[in-house]
Amino acid sequence: MNECTAALASLTYAMKAQSALSEINIHADIIKLSDERSKRGCEYGILYDCSLHTDVKKQLRASGISVRRFLRGGGEIV
Repeated sequence: MNECTAALASLTYAMKAQSALSEINIHADIIKLSDERSKRGCEYGILYDCSLHTDVKKQLRASGISVRRFLRGGGEIV
């Protein structure tokens, strides 16, 4: 699986995002972003298959979940 991460402001938002994605049968794992990948102190993210990026982005937006940035592997994607 080619992994992508949606960086979120808190563990609570990561849990909400995971729940929103499960509604459309997308599996996502919650992770704590390392200090090297975190731009603003303590950040959490959801890890998902990059082939589902468009659906993930659409579902999170529809659920009102704000994503700080999307990461593919070690780099940022827009």
